[in-house]
Amino acid sequence: MIPASARPSSVRYRRSAVRCGASALLALALAVEPAAPQGEAPSSSESELDLQAGPRKHRKRQRRPIQMGTSGGNVDDITASFCCSGTLGGLVRKGNDLFILSNNHVIAKSNFADLGSAVSQPGLIDARCAAPADNIVGELTGFKKIKFGRGKNAVDAAIAAVVDDSVDASGAMIGIGVPGNEAVAPQIGMRVRKAGRTTGVRSGAVTAINVKVDVLYSEECSDDAAVFSARFVKQFFVESPTNRAFSAGGDSGAVIVENVKPCPRQVGLLFAGDERTTVGNPMSVVLKQVRKMRPRGPAELVGCNPSAAAHFEARAGILELGERELRLAKRIQAGADTEILAIDGVHAMGIGRSSTRPDAAVFKVYVGGARAEALTRIPRQIDGIPVEIVDAGPFFARTCPAGE
Repeated sequence: MIPASARPSSVRYRRSAVRCGASALLALALAVEPAAPQGEAPSSSESELDLQAGPRKHRKRQRRPIQMGTSGGNVDDITASFCCSGTLGGLVRKGNDLFILSNNHVIAKSNFADLGSAVSQPGLIDARCAAPADNIVGELTGFKKIKFGRGKNAVDAAIAAVVDDSVDASGAMIGIGVPGNEAVAPQIGMRVRKAGRTTGVRSGAVTAINVKVDVLYSEECSDDAAVFSARFVKQFFVESPTNRAFSAGGDSGAVIVENVKPCPRQVGLLFAGDERTTVGNPMSVVLKQVRKMRPRGPAELVGCNPSAAAHFEARAGILELGERELRLAKRIQAGADTEILAIDGVHAMGIGRSSTRPDAAVFKVYVGGARAEALTRIPRQIDGIPVEIVDAGPFFARTCPAGE
């Protein structure tokens, strides 16, 4: 699926086959999730899925019109052995038309889907790798191309035109309700939640902003495909305060919103992660890119009109960085993060809250793999701002096998 020109050997990985059990889901809090071959049921029992995946209603076929935060994907995302699906996350409006919002790798096959190809609910994994006509809810109209290798990315996003009034025009999300029609910037400590195909509705908090992160994408819908790297900039990280991960395989495409009621504003678009940390594109940036997607033109988030008073609660716990302090931290980071990410074992760097001084900002460096070498090369402070090392990564936006 990824062109040869974007396959530098230095970023090539291969992951051994794993089943989509509880441990596998926690290890790959990301992308789309493959099912068993066409015509066969997934090998995991329903009781196992309940334990590892949360509410089943996010995976079931909904009565039309459907709500968002539900299983879905491109009907062509299938190979001889597996089929893949993710989450249909939100709703946007362009002119008089409604469009489903999700990830490029969920509904546009990581750049390789044909415009006009069908998007189904539920996704193939929850429909025995089949897509009957009455499961079709959208047609792919546009996506932001992912740059693999040396390029920089801001979003992993795509849209699909709603077919035959098959989607709830309010933009309601399962278990959350109607979101706000405004985008709000992620802030350190902001409390958020999401509705996703696999783990349902879960809450967390923003732990880092302005993150530069390397994300791995699968070559194809498979359990043992080669994967290749794409670098994303100005992302944000979310973690759960409990032992449960904020997201898991199949939750990619979910919209992250403020954890308030009613009318939570939209914070970002979930697309990748590891066993503990979830990666999101800021929603304001996603919306700018949606305007450039076919059909080109103004775009707005679908939802209710949030009131300022309703969101006072959302500010509790947020690390209030002054504009000058934040600009300084970003400027220092911009001069250092490329060099830091070049260290073997480093997967991401961003701005977060100090673990010892909750009112202070630090640079967080996310390290896995060759940890010993990385620890000797990462500075303890950069231009006066402390550096904290977090055991994390690599971060995937790819499939999670559910059967063999």
